[in-house]
Amino acid sequence: MEETQSFVKDWKKEKVSTLTKLIKEYPVVGLLNLEELPSSQFQTIKLGLKNEMKIVTSRKSFITRAFKASGNEDMISMIKGAPAVILTKLNPFKIFNLIKQNKSLSAIKAGQESPKDLIVKKGETPFTPGPIIGELGQLGIKAKIMSGKIHVLKDSIVVKKGEPASGLAATILAKLDVKPIEIGLNVTAMKEDNTIYTPDVLDVDIESMIMTGYAQAKNLVLNTGLLIPALMKEILMKAHFNALILNGVINPEQAIRTEAPTAEKQEEKEEEEEKEVSTEAVAEGLNSLFG
Repeated sequence: MEETQSFVKDWKKEKVSTLTKLIKEYPVVGLLNLEELPSSQFQTIKLGLKNEMKIVTSRKSFITRAFKASGNEDMISMIKGAPAVILTKLNPFKIFNLIKQNKSLSAIKAGQESPKDLIVKKGETPFTPGPIIGELGQLGIKAKIMSGKIHVLKDSIVVKKGEPASGLAATILAKLDVKPIEIGLNVTAMKEDNTIYTPDVLDVDIESMIMTGYAQAKNLVLNTGLLIPALMKEILMKAHFNALILNGVINPEQAIRTEAPTAEKQEEKEEEEEKEVSTEAVAEGLNSLFG
């Protein structure tokens, strides 16, 4: 009996020790909640992301002890549901974005809490006349038969955010192909350099941030006179234009006279500018600025 208890204790210690060692090896550690995620889908996602991150499933108690042993006590409060640990060398924002890209949508199940208001839109449905028109009425959906099909007369909220879906609501929504449930890895927290990032912070549009950063960096270059090879065309154009303006101040008779651009010409100009700013140009410009 004592040997059995000793074996169990040693096994638990080994699990915690291995997880602790792994956590210490990676600069970024995160937590997932795998509740309601089908095992088959989890294995598929895990396999698809194996080059970007390591995912370790374990008991809550083991993860808690490993966090304590590795100096990550501040992550313990983030352990939710059926936890798993993310270990990676990529930054938290990139990891979150990769996880987000690997999510899919599914229909809501009876008794499942809705993440948002579920609305049946006004218009034609795939339903032909029959008992289903009465079922729609039970859900508060006003409908009538038109041209051999059932039409919803106005947008109707079938399940409110935070409320569980009834069996009838789940059935009707599935038939209407309403899929509000995201299936994928559910990140509860990520930690890097002693900073914990929650999903609301991590959920940003990286492409938009890059474009905004590029625009701001480009503006900095053009207004400070920094000589950046990737932006030399714009720098020379601005210098030339400023020289013409200065010449016009000194010699009024040679001053530049311009016409206010028409709305049509302005649209054409904006379209041309959009074409010029490619992803490669953005990368080259940022690389020139920051190395």
